[in-house]
Amino acid sequence: MLNFENDLFLCGIYIPPENSKHFESEIFENLEDEITSFSAKGDVLIISDFNARTSKLDDFISNEENQHLPDHTQDNTDEKTRENFDSIINNHGKNLIQICKSCDLRILNGRTKGDSLGKLTFQGMRDCLKSPNIQEKIQNFLINEYPSNSDGINNCLNDFEDIILEAGMKSLKIKKVTRRRKIRNTANKKWFDKECRFKRHTVRKIANKKHKDPQNLNLRNSYHESLKDYKNTLRLKKDEFYQQKLDELESAAEKNPQSFWKVLKTVDDDITNTTPNNIPESQWYSHFQTLHSKHNLNTEQQEILKELHRHEENLSQHDKLDLPISETEIRNATTKLKRNKSTYSDRIKNDMLKYNINFMLQAYVKLFNLILKAGIFPTQWCEGLITSIFKSDDRSDCNNYRGICVSSCLGKLFCLILNERLLKFTKENDLIHPSQIGFLPGHRTADHILTIKTLTDKYVNQKTNGRLYIHVLSISKKLSTRFGMTDYT
Repeated sequence: MLNFENDLFLCGIYIPPENSKHFESEIFENLEDEITSFSAKGDVLIISDFNARTSKLDDFISNEENQHLPDHTQDNTDEKTRENFDSIINNHGKNLIQICKSCDLRILNGRTKGDSLGKLTFQGMRDCLKSPNIQEKIQNFLINEYPSNSDGINNCLNDFEDIILEAGMKSLKIKKVTRRRKIRNTANKKWFDKECRFKRHTVRKIANKKHKDPQNLNLRNSYHESLKDYKNTLRLKKDEFYQQKLDELESAAEKNPQSFWKVLKTVDDDITNTTPNNIPESQWYSHFQTLHSKHNLNTEQQEILKELHRHEENLSQHDKLDLPISETEIRNATTKLKRNKSTYSDRIKNDMLKYNINFMLQAYVKLFNLILKAGIFPTQWCEGLITSIFKSDDRSDCNNYRGICVSSCLGKLFCLILNERLLKFTKENDLIHPSQIGFLPGHRTADHILTIKTLTDKYVNQKTNGRLYIHVLSISKKLSTRFGMTDYT
C-alpha cells in the first residue's frame, strides 16, 4: 500500500514523566532492544509521547568531529538541522537522543514539512522517530492542532465520537429490531386476560338471548349468575395483579435497587395511561425555547452582572477552577456514571465511557482540556431530546408539563467533572450556608421536611396558640405565597 521495499513496523508507545509513579526506569532499555530486533526485519516508525525535551541536540553522530572513527552509520552529510521551540533538556530527552544514535533513528519533529519549526507538543502523542531508509517516503509530517474556536471544538468532538462509534460497530453486535404484531385488547387493563375475555363473552351472549326473550326466567337467572361470576373474576384478577407488583417491588428494593423504578412504572394497570394532548409542535417549541431565556434586568441587576464580569477578567490564570483536567478527575467521574441510560444522537452510552476508560483516558484528557481552555461548549452538547411529562391540571397548558431532556452522555461526563470542582471549591471556601442543601451530596428533601417538623413541634404543638409562618417560593412560576399554620396534625 505504501510502496515500501522493506516491511514497515509501526510502534505506538507512551512513556510517563520521570516523577510519575507509573514510570519504569528500564523502559528506554527495553524500547532500544525492541527497535534493534525489528530493525533487522525492516524499517521502524515510532509515533509516541515520550515526555522528552531534547532542545536542539543532534540525534545522529556527526562525522565532522570524529574523523578518526570508522563510520558504520549512513552518510549524514545531507542531514537537515532539526528545529525546536523548546530549549530545555530533561533526562527523557537525553535517553531518547541516545536511542536515536544507537539505533540510527531520526526525529521527524522540526525537520519535516508540516512541522518544520518544531512546535511544542505537550498535549498528546506527537513525537515521531523513523529509520533513515524511509526519509524520502515521508513528504509531510503534520501535527494536527484543533483551533480554539467553535468549529475546532465541534470538529474535535466529531472525530472523537467517530472513533468510539467505529470501535463499537466492529466489536458489538447490531441488534435487529423486530416488530411483533400487537394483539388488540378491548379491555384497557393489564390484568384483563383471556379468562376475563371469555367470561365477558359468555355474559354478553346470555344478555342477547335475554333481550330477545325477556320473560324467560331461566335466562334471567343464568344472566345474573354469569354476571356475578364475571365481576368476581375481574376483582380477583385485579387483586392478583397488584399483589404481584407489590411482591416485585419488595424483591427489587432488597435484591436489585436499580430495577426498583422500572418495576414501579409498571404498577399502573392501564395499558395506555397517558391521554394525548392537542398542543401543537410550534407551541411546544416556543414554550421550551423561552423557558430559560434571558429576561430584562433592572439597573441593580445589570451592575451586579458587570461586577461579576470584571471579577472574572481579574482572576488569575492559575485559579483552581481553571486548572487542566487531570486523569484522576476523569476516572473518579466515570465511576459515578449510571448504567443503562438513554443516549442522544451521538449514540455513546455511559456504559461505553465506563468500560473504555483504561484505553481512552488520554483522549478524554485532550478533548476535555481543549474545551476547557477554549471556553466554548460544543454545539451538539447544547442540544437535547425533550419528553414532556404531564403533572396536573389542564392538559392543554404547556406549563403543566415537566420537560425531561436527554442529552449527550459524553457532555454529561464533562459537566460532572466541572460540578465536582465547584462543589469542592464552595466547600473549601465555605460559600454555601448550611441551611442551603439543595443538590448537595449527602442531603435530600427529607432533611427539610424534618426541619419543618421540628419547628412545628417546638413553636406550634408545644405552645398555646402557637403559630409558624413559612414562606414558599416557586422559582418556575415566579410566584410567592405565604400561609400560616394554625393547626398541624
